Amino acid sequence: MWKKPWRYREGFLIGGGLLAIGTILQCTTGAVEWELFAWPVNLIVLLLFMLAIAIIYAMHKKVYALGWMMQYHAAIPALIYAMALTIVMGLTVQTSDGGIPWLSQMLSFWPFVLIYTWMTLIAGLVTIRRAANFKMKEIPFLLNHLGVFMAITFATLGYADMHKLKMTVKTGTPEWRATDDNNAIHEPGLAIELHKFILEEYPPKVVLVDNETGKVVHSKDNEGWDIEILSELHDAAPVNSEDGQRYEHWHSPGSTCAMEIRARRGNIEKKGWISSGSFVFPHTPMNLDERYSLAMPEREPKRYASEITVYTQKGETIKGTVEVNKPLKVDGWKIYQYSYDSRLGKWSTTSIFELVKDPWLPFVYAGIYMMLAGALCLLFVMAPKPIKTEN
Repeated sequence: MWKKPWRYREGFLIGGGLLAIGTILQCTTGAVEWELFAWPVNLIVLLLFMLAIAIIYAMHKKVYALGWMMQYHAAIPALIYAMALTIVMGLTVQTSDGGIPWLSQMLSFWPFVLIYTWMTLIAGLVTIRRAANFKMKEIPFLLNHLGVFMAITFATLGYADMHKLKMTVKTGTPEWRATDDNNAIHEPGLAIELHKFILEEYPPKVVLVDNETGKVVHSKDNEGWDIEILSELHDAAPVNSEDGQRYEHWHSPGSTCAMEIRARRGNIEKKGWISSGSFVFPHTPMNLDERYSLAMPEREPKRYASEITVYTQKGETIKGTVEVNKPLKVDGWKIYQYSYDSRLGKWSTTSIFELVKDPWLPFVYAGIYMMLAGALCLLFVMAPKPIKTEN
């Protein structure tokens, strides 16, 4: 062991040593505090990291270990450790509410940070070595490795400068205050005015419910009941009549979706109304027999968006529509539709927006685009050349 030439064994031992050191640091000092690396500290760390790569490259012919770091015997074990950590943490690490803390907890875990630093260091060294002996056929390789180096480095060091805020806005009242995850109040330098909230819902459903358990019965034939929808009202209100309760059109806040249903099974026939209910009217099921009832669950949102106007400190006024995955970009901020008043549903007069600013993100995207360009170039380089035939 540790006899020249070094092979994969040494690479896996170094990776294992980094995992052990990271575990000790995690247990003794706690998670990595990335807040300490906010601007301009992250820029200084980046410059020092690049200086270290340059020094190592300059000395790689004099020190065997430094030269070995540029070989695939070092790169492949580092890549395997990084992939394994990413998969294991992505599948097993959970927050208290059951979500997967993709970025925050992984970047705060010392073993993860050390392994990725090691892998990035190797990627930087290999890129310099190939660039020093540049040939046209090396372009795909250089693009791929430089893209990996940029994407990982800038995403990691820029994490401390990323801001995520929540802003709750009511219709007709411009709001300029937002809160972070600790409920601290911030002024992001812009104000949002909500003009209209838009909610599109999936078509209403009729489900069979077990009266005893209250759970939906998943049966192909609805337990023998033949169900027919006689009428359907998307905006309705209940009214009392001589024949019992029925629903009529009512286009006002708090209206509910309702259906008139006829259900048959053998000689038994049931007829009545069901509704999904609202913040004004209660949910209305229809009893079929002692065991089953028909009900209409709350309609699921298909799309929700907000028509807004954004006012900036520069005096600009930007109008637009914000959706969940279609943000509005203003002054370096991305404004996403985050939530709304689910109790009021489509009648909501409140929208909750998520404001995200990541000044390092363009550099991360540049690295990703370089990797894609390298992959495309590799296809052209590896494409089979046409066979020349003699006439």
